[in-house]
Amino acid sequence: MEANYNANYNLAKFYIEQKQPSEALFYAKRTGNFFNKNSVTFSSIRYFNNLYKAYELNGDYKNSVIAYSKYDSIRDLMNIEEKAVNVERIKAEHEYELKQKLSSLKQEKRNLIYIVILIVFLLIVVISILYTINYRNKNEALNLEKKLVEAREKELEFDNHMKEKLLVYQSMEQQKVDSIFKSILEKVNTLKIKYQHAEEISEIINEIKISVKPNTWEDFEYHFLQIHESFYKNLELKHPNLTNYDKRLAAMLKLRLSTKEISNLLNVTPKTIENSRTRLRKKLDLTNTKEDLSKYLDEF
Repeated sequence: MEANYNANYNLAKFYIEQKQPSEALFYAKRTGNFFNKNSVTFSSIRYFNNLYKAYELNGDYKNSVIAYSKYDSIRDLMNIEEKAVNVERIKAEHEYELKQKLSSLKQEKRNLIYIVILIVFLLIVVISILYTINYRNKNEALNLEKKLVEAREKELEFDNHMKEKLLVYQSMEQQKVDSIFKSILEKVNTLKIKYQHAEEISEIINEIKISVKPNTWEDFEYHFLQIHESFYKNLELKHPNLTNYDKRLAAMLKLRLSTKEISNLLNVTPKTIENSRTRLRKKLDLTNTKEDLSKYLDEF
């Protein structure tokens, strides 16, 4: 409806400007079909404005005057309404200003509350930061102390490890020396049978016997207990059925000695050591497990 009104109004206005009377009057009249002619609106003013100009262009001054009178009366009514609207507008503006002032006061009150809340929040944040710093310092102190303890433990572990290495090395070297002395002793005994100077040879044999340590294992065990003093005690508490031989084998396995090294220390064959390992696993209830024997012994 509004589109038809606008189209006919614009056509009427166009033909009026082009001084084409019949077309101007046709579209000016037709515009009235698309709105309420008795309404006091801008559409009425525009319609009667085009209509009186179209009548005038056609020389119909009577209808032109009538249309103009209606145009002028509607315009006056519009002015009265406009004044009334202005009064309402002033009243509305005044109410709006009052509301704005009230809103401003409320906003200032809210802002004050926000400022108080912000100050409290900042105080909480500052206290939290101070608490966090204090807590972090305590944690760092604890961590530092923990690291010092760990460093001492590692140092002790390294020291024990070096002692173990030294013990193994000394035992192996002593075993080699003992083996050499025994070999020499056997050769000298052979010479004693062949040669006449038996007394001199006997003196040499006695010196060799004195030089050879009677029990290399006792030295090994003494130094081992200096490093792992509670090993035998803990092992016996959990596995009381172990023999002295089993315990000795367990001690050497804890030091990660190879089968050959153990066989040299105990003066037995490597095959015997392998069999002994198998029996020890059985006594320790490790037969049906994949657990490494040396790692298991580290727990004691």
